[in-house]
Amino acid sequence: MAVYDFLIIGGGHNGLVCACYLAKAGLKVHVIEKREVLGGGCTTEEVTVPGFKHNISGMILSQIGSSGICDDLELTTKYGLKFLSWKEDVIMINPFPKGDNVYIKYKDVNKTANRIEKLFSKKDAKSYLEFYNVGKKLFEMSVGHLAPPLSPKDMAESITGPESEDFWWLSRTNMINVLNEFFEDDLLKGILLWEGQLKGTDPYQFGGAPYCFIPAVMHDVGFNIAEGGSQSLINSLQKCLESHGGTFQVNSDVEQIIVKDGRTTGIKSNDKEINCKKGVISSLNIKALIDHKILDSDYLTKDLLRKIKRLRGGYLSDVSPRVALHQPPKFTCYSDKLPLQQNIGWESIDDAEKFWHGMRIGKPMEIIENIPLYNAIPTLLDPTQAPNGKHTMWFHTYSCLNLKNGKNWDDYKEEYFEIMLERFRQFAPNMTKDNIIGYSVESPLDILRRNPNWVDGYFGALELTPDQTDFLRPTMELSQYKTPVDGLYLTGAGTYPAGGITGVPGHNTAHVILEEIGL
Repeated sequence: MAVYDFLIIGGGHNGLVCACYLAKAGLKVHVIEKREVLGGGCTTEEVTVPGFKHNISGMILSQIGSSGICDDLELTTKYGLKFLSWKEDVIMINPFPKGDNVYIKYKDVNKTANRIEKLFSKKDAKSYLEFYNVGKKLFEMSVGHLAPPLSPKDMAESITGPESEDFWWLSRTNMINVLNEFFEDDLLKGILLWEGQLKGTDPYQFGGAPYCFIPAVMHDVGFNIAEGGSQSLINSLQKCLESHGGTFQVNSDVEQIIVKDGRTTGIKSNDKEINCKKGVISSLNIKALIDHKILDSDYLTKDLLRKIKRLRGGYLSDVSPRVALHQPPKFTCYSDKLPLQQNIGWESIDDAEKFWHGMRIGKPMEIIENIPLYNAIPTLLDPTQAPNGKHTMWFHTYSCLNLKNGKNWDDYKEEYFEIMLERFRQFAPNMTKDNIIGYSVESPLDILRRNPNWVDGYFGALELTPDQTDFLRPTMELSQYKTPVDGLYLTGAGTYPAGGITGVPGHNTAHVILEEIGL
């Protein structure tokens, strides 16, 4: 029977990044994945029609592409990963409510400001440039994720100078307050608010304000995807792992983390024990480990269990149709080359409030008709993801796991898709059923079934609220990727800095371990 140094629960991209760093350091590593494929929330699958490749959760790889992780692991130079960058001038569009005009986001921030002046006002154009500068500074001050989170004391000492007061205000207020401070036009606020909510943050959640600067950061970060889909990242990580002697298994549900004499010694999977000499690393978040009884709660203190129990995914989840198309959408208000991403955002702040209220009470579509949509067509940049001349489309909106209108998601998701499609056709009339070759709709319930790491069906594992971010993610005691159980470590979206395709949690956990064991 093989004995490994480390076992890793979960073959998502963070688990694989962690495994690659450890294997590269000469350790014997084995990854156990529940699904039939590696990848977690970073897979590319033919879920509609054969030949059409759909990115199931994550598509944009800009963060991991710029982090240095791909260079460290030689993913692009040695293991076949190829990034494609959107080089066109227009990076995003958002049609006006009546479809008679369109907001355009250019790579050039000044060009975008000029567009805002034409559509809205000189004041809002000037404010957008200020908004961009604040967002850029905020991003620069908060970058440094390739390390565990700072302690409260160290964080306070690191954020000083003339901008510190604004930083602390922004870290405590909400998106609505920030947008109201910067802008006067309600439609522009609604458009920018939807862009900022692509991380899935309630705009009325205090502490969520930094995310509203995502529209500003887009000018500098850009859009990178992987040729062949996000699965290509996973494939390159798999090759890297195997080249350094690492191994993996799929279709293997981890039933128990084995602890003997206070130390982690292995796991039980498919009724078989797999042993390890140095430890177990869980990509599954700590709440899921306890809730699913994979880790015996007796190994943790009552105080820590109390904190784990209060962790939440929140009421937010996702409805994500994947669609195979003959033709990409043709917008009535925009005839130039279609950008990779298109939004149909809020028409006003009031609409946002109505929608989020509907989410909170479990009746999202009974509160507002003008449902917001995010849409992406990766085949505009990477035609290999569909048969010649055809396209794939991924679009989504938010919803909630627990419906209180007498509906069940297994029955309701088709109806919800029709609502989304009808909304989309108001701006792109060619999105008819004749243009749709096939589709697949993933509901919040489907998300929960597919990935137990996503608490309450929330795609970021744990909700991004002030009490679940930075040195409090998942709790202060667990924020350094180590647990009180000797040899048990955490990684993945439930750890700092959070979800998204960044690879940062995997990197950080690996380096904590390597430092601890002296490698």
